[in-house]
Amino acid sequence: MRRWDYLILVAFVALVAATPLTLDRILGNHETVHAQNLREMLTDGDWLIPHYGGRPWLERPPLPFWISMPVVSLFGDSSRVFRLVSVLVGLITVLLTGWMAGLFYGRAAGLLAGCILATMYEFVRYTHAPESDIFVCSLVAIGLALFAHLEFQRRPDSRGHFVGARPWALLAFFVVLGLGNLVKGLYFADMHILVPVAAFLLFAPARWEHIKRYVWLPGWVAFLVAAGFWAGLAYWRQPDIVDLWASDYLGRIKGGYMREPWWYYGPHLLLNLVPWTPLALVGLGVTASKAWNEPRSAERFLWCWALGPVLVLSIPQGKHHHYLLSVCAPWAILAAVGAFQVREWLLTQKWLHRAALPGALVSATIVLVVLIGFTLPPFGPWLVPTLVVAPMVVFALWWACVQRDARLGLGTCVALAALAFAGKEYVDWKLAAGYRNDLALIEEAKNQVPGDQRVLVLDNWGPLDASWSLYYLQERAQLLHNATFLRQAELREVYVLSRPWQVPEMEALGRVQVVRQSERSRNEKQPEFRLTLYRVTLHEHVALHRDRTYISPMQATGRAEGPYLK
Repeated sequence: MRRWDYLILVAFVALVAATPLTLDRILGNHETVHAQNLREMLTDGDWLIPHYGGRPWLERPPLPFWISMPVVSLFGDSSRVFRLVSVLVGLITVLLTGWMAGLFYGRAAGLLAGCILATMYEFVRYTHAPESDIFVCSLVAIGLALFAHLEFQRRPDSRGHFVGARPWALLAFFVVLGLGNLVKGLYFADMHILVPVAAFLLFAPARWEHIKRYVWLPGWVAFLVAAGFWAGLAYWRQPDIVDLWASDYLGRIKGGYMREPWWYYGPHLLLNLVPWTPLALVGLGVTASKAWNEPRSAERFLWCWALGPVLVLSIPQGKHHHYLLSVCAPWAILAAVGAFQVREWLLTQKWLHRAALPGALVSATIVLVVLIGFTLPPFGPWLVPTLVVAPMVVFALWWACVQRDARLGLGTCVALAALAFAGKEYVDWKLAAGYRNDLALIEEAKNQVPGDQRVLVLDNWGPLDASWSLYYLQERAQLLHNATFLRQAELREVYVLSRPWQVPEMEALGRVQVVRQSERSRNEKQPEFRLTLYRVTLHEHVALHRDRTYISPMQATGRAEGPYLK
């Protein structure tokens, strides 16, 4: 890879990110948790314990917030800026993927692998989402890029001593490994790094010559310091964080938390790699022989990274598709290998060059779109645009397949993938009616509620949901942990943003009147979950509490009952 190649990847990532950053799509519930945590850190200066609504939110360690702070402080607190941070963090993974692919297979593979990763379904999704997953992905890429440098660009040090000199990259590797504990819970990022590293080092001959490089006291001290300093300080400030850690890890292993079958990751991995899934599988097959027979090969390293974490993550009951985000990078390199293999095969297929073929493909596409459009009524408004776009895409794919110039053929496929994601982002933006309705209600609440009062947010549909209203209400919001916390209201007549299913809980404390209701809320399944602004007048006999009530990390995340005010 040359210097300008990295600038090409930067420009391509900017092109892919242009649509979501321009449209400024409304943040979702998971995304506003990250944004609200960061906002409260900047407001109250407590950079150690993440929290939202004043409650400790210790599911997520603070490193992603620390990384985001300079950008948010410089460009402002807005959804577009939070998405920009995710794009910048994701760009690191794209550049490192390009570098590794270039190291293993040459410049063309490096450029292609970077572009493929930047247009993978799961990667696109999280490079535009301000969540901790993209930070894990990039930290894993940094750690394994350092490992690749040590294993493929430097010779093993035969004179290595337990406390002797080592390459700077080794110290950086241990520091990155330690910082993994500050991103998405303890040892999660470490698992994504250590599983491929252990598999690559252990399942090979002359393993000690390579392993002894990592048996290094200064490195492991650096790891322990980087990994333990926040956990130790968090325990000192919040001793009951141990209960949350036990719930997180034991609950995922055998407690039924997010319980999924053992085969869950198979189909989700195939979906995460779209639209490059077929090429990635071809690349897996092409590299199989070297991966099996050459223990120190790049192919063995890619296989260990692409498959090792997937197998380990399949053991616990708790599974989620975004846990696989960090294995997209090796699959992108395998997809690049597969792309070159498929291209060589296509050049031998004379039937592809027949003049009648593109006409037949375009005609079949038009017929298929019409049939789908008439059998699925909601598809109706998009029928005409699809009738124009779909045949053009099919023709462009055929044209790419018959090109002898790899830059034209593969570049066309990458461009089509980028355009497809831009179109999907636009469609998602147009269809976000529920979010727009709720945002209109938020603006109405700011106008309806007297300026000297806070809008109380009572949204216990799920532990993440209240963050959305808090974020968009900005400084006008105050969280109610549950309905009994109305007893801490400063006035007896207050305004509460809540949902109809929680009205009986509020009526136990006062008279409840509807001020305004959203036309249809985001993710609404029944009217009982429609976001509504209420005026609540507390009964005279309801005693008000002025003292602050402690809420534990388990209670904040909804994994433990209470506290309830009486």
